[in-house]
Amino acid sequence: MGISFYIPFLLMTLTVTYTYASSGPDHIMNVAHLLEFLVCPCASMWSVYLFISYYEDEAAELLFTYPLPMMAHGLLRVCAFFILYATALGISIGLLSVTLKEVSLFQLLLLMIPQALVYSALGFVLMIGSRHPAFPLSIIGSYVAIKFFTKGSMIFPLYNIMSFSVDLQASPLLKTLAIKNTLIAGVLFVIGQYILGKRKLS
Repeated sequence: MGISFYIPFLLMTLTVTYTYASSGPDHIMNVAHLLEFLVCPCASMWSVYLFISYYEDEAAELLFTYPLPMMAHGLLRVCAFFILYATALGISIGLLSVTLKEVSLFQLLLLMIPQALVYSALGFVLMIGSRHPAFPLSIIGSYVAIKFFTKGSMIFPLYNIMSFSVDLQASPLLKTLAIKNTLIAGVLFVIGQYILGKRKLS
């Protein structure tokens, strides 16, 4: 995975640093944007780069000869790395909640973890489907950029993973969004694992 492994940690560190170093009327909104448009989408990077060795290196055939079930090559592997990602994100959110007195730790976790989970699942299924890292990264990057500039409006009528919250309060509507994101992530993980099981490296 190389240096790409550390990019999410760098973005989390920068977000925490910004939170402690800045202030003003748009402070919470800016933190929300950093989390929703930078930190959470980066969860897809680990899912993508986990499979580069499977599809680009000479060791691909050897990897599938290991006495491991296909689930261990795919879903379990991605979920293990997501747990690590979610732990780091949870720690960052905990640090944010110390200075953001208006927002509770639980609310931040409820908003951000499901979003990161969707991106992780999306990176997984797009990488398995395309077998080339440029495709999922460009698709996800374009989606996030367009959603940021259109602010989730119907100009770009695709499902909004992000909440576009300006105060990071977990309203009933945003709680519903968290449930939807979790369910969508589950479906994407199943699809990705199914494709992996069917295609393998053929």
